Amino acid sequence: MRDTTVAFACGITEAYVTPLLVMLTSLVDHWPKPGRPLLYLLHQGLSSDSLVAVGRLVDVQLIAV
Repeated sequence: MRDTTVAFACGITEAYVTPLLVMLTSLVDHWPKPGRPLLYLLHQGLSSDSLVAVGRLVDVQLIAV
């Protein structure tokens, strides 16, 4: 199987971190290996703990708005 990267985008505030982590956990659990999702994350004032938690699950490109 070839290494596949699929990029997607999402925009959140701190209030939506938990739902995003639930969605990303499910995505990663069902993701074909090898490969890893790439998330372009538009965010407004996310805490460093939240950013680290997201980054542990997927590759992430942060876009502060």
